[in-house]
Amino acid sequence: MKKKKHIHTVLKVEDGSIAQEMGIEPGDKLCSINGHEIEDVFDYRYYMEDELVVLLIEKADGEQLSLIHI
Repeated sequence: MKKKKHIHTVLKVEDGSIAQEMGIEPGDKLCSINGHEIEDVFDYRYYMEDELVVLLIEKADGEQLSLIHI
C-alpha cells in the first residue's frame, strides 16, 4: 500500500517574517524541508532547526520553487 502524501497549505504569512522575505504567500503548499516530506508539526519544527533550510514550495499555478534560508 502506498503511503499517503501530506499536503500543507500556507494559510497566513506574517508581515516582516522570513516567509514573507522568501516570497511565500497564502495558498502556497509546503512540499518538503531539506528533502524530507513533512508529516506533522513535529517534523516541521525539527527540520526548521537546521542551520541550512531548503524549502520546496508549490505555488498556486503549480510551479515548484526551492527556497533557501541560512
